[in-house]
Amino acid sequence: MRSVNFGVSIGFVAVVISLYILWTIRQLLLLLFTAVVLANTLNLLVKLFNRWRINRFLAVPLSVSLLLSVLVGFFWRLAPAFVGQVEDLFKLVPLGIQQLNIWKRWLVARLDPELIESFPDTNELISQLKPIVNQILEEGLSFFLAPLGLFSACYCY
Repeated sequence: MRSVNFGVSIGFVAVVISLYILWTIRQLLLLLFTAVVLANTLNLLVKLFNRWRINRFLAVPLSVSLLLSVLVGFFWRLAPAFVGQVEDLFKLVPLGIQQLNIWKRWLVARLDPELIESFPDTNELISQLKPIVNQILEEGLSFFLAPLGLFSACYCY
């Protein structure tokens, strides 16, 4: 067997530290990447308008308006479907909870009573699930609100 030398170990630690740093600033990197993509898209549109003999002074606002209209149209097209799915979710969650209660009663009827006492009760489960649900909701909201924050950040400065 070959032994791992000091240089390889330092390299591995450096890679792990680099990955950790990238993970902690991932939101900033995502925002930066989005800004670069938007800037390139706007630049391509401005160059296209320049080929059509529209000067840069008019091509830039025209490109920004066109891009914003496409984005608004995209979200306008998707919003009704998203709202419909959220409504369906609110209808189906109580049915899922009822089904879980049925399964729980079925399981409790077949398990040893001493084993059942070792399981956490509903309040303990809820207190354990709160941080997980909060994290899921925060990540979901940040996913949908990030584009709005990006556009507000672009026009506030």
